[in-house]
Amino acid sequence: MAQNFDLGTDYSKEYLNKMYSGTLGNANVDKAKEALSTYSDAQQKKLVSSYYDQQKKPEGIRIKSPENNSISRNYKTVQSAATSLKNSARELSKESPIGIESVASFADNYNKTIDTFNTTNNASLRKKGEYMTRFTAANSGMLSKVGIEIGADNKLTVDRDKLSKADEGDLKSLFNGNNSFGQSIAERAGQIEGMSRNTVNKISKMYDGAGQYKTAFNPESIINNYF
Repeated sequence: MAQNFDLGTDYSKEYLNKMYSGTLGNANVDKAKEALSTYSDAQQKKLVSSYYDQQKKPEGIRIKSPENNSISRNYKTVQSAATSLKNSARELSKESPIGIESVASFADNYNKTIDTFNTTNNASLRKKGEYMTRFTAANSGMLSKVGIEIGADNKLTVDRDKLSKADEGDLKSLFNGNNSFGQSIAERAGQIEGMSRNTVNKISKMYDGAGQYKTAFNPESIINNYF
């Protein structure tokens, strides 16, 4: 018996299942597809989506979360280090007197942030890091005066004995106030933090429903183009 295809009706999952599996027979499938072709794109998507929604994922297949891929994890590491550096610099800007442990924590977070740049190939992030190390080098004289030295690897080391004897005015000049060294580092760390967070969000949008990249291009190259 011929099957009528009423264009005013949303066909059931069962009907679509038969149509796509071939159990309607070739003639009816051709007729159904011809009828579907008169639907709007939105209506077709609704019908086909309804069909595929009922399909089960094959047993044993695990969908990879875009939040757990290695590139995303690397950017999260950068973000975490930059957040810690920003916060420690801001805390120093409020301290009076400035404590040795707070300065040591700032130096440690600074060094960790420098380390994280080796985990990505992002040119823009590297430029932020290079600016930060150049700015720090430009303040090397004042930093050395209070017991903070810059190594060949651009990392900071703290001479606690020298720091404990440093003039409070010199420490405040370095770390207190809007135009201080510490505040400038906090601002740069905040920019790095934001860029890393945005990159993680962009990475998640590059994945399809199966946890695979939507594009065949190198994701790192695509990410670099965002900045």
